[in-house]
Amino acid sequence: GILQHCGRGDIEKASEPLQVLWDQGYSALDIITTLFRVVKQDTALAEAQKMDFVREIGMTHMKILEGVQSLVQLYGLLARMCRSTMPPAAFALS
Repeated sequence: GILQHCGRGDIEKASEPLQVLWDQGYSALDIITTLFRVVKQDTALAEAQKMDFVREIGMTHMKILEGVQSLVQLYGLLARMCRSTMPPAAFALS
C-alpha cells in the first residue's frame, strides 16, 4: 500500500492508491485520518520512520483543517514521506 511504497521512496507507486481513494470520493480529511491510524498501528515501520511519518501527517492534517482540502496537499504529503526515507545522495545535483 501507500506506506510500503513511501518506505521505499517510490512516489509514483505510492500515489496510485491515493488517486484511487480520491476518485472513489473520499475527502482529504478521510484519507489523512485513516493514514494516521494506519501508521500508528503499523508494526513493520521502524520507530524513527513512524515518527517522521506521523509528524508529516500531522502538519498536513492541520493544513487540511484550515481549509486546504486538495489532492495537491495529499500528494505533497506523500512526497515528504518518500523523501524522509531516501538517502541524501538521491537529491544531489550532477
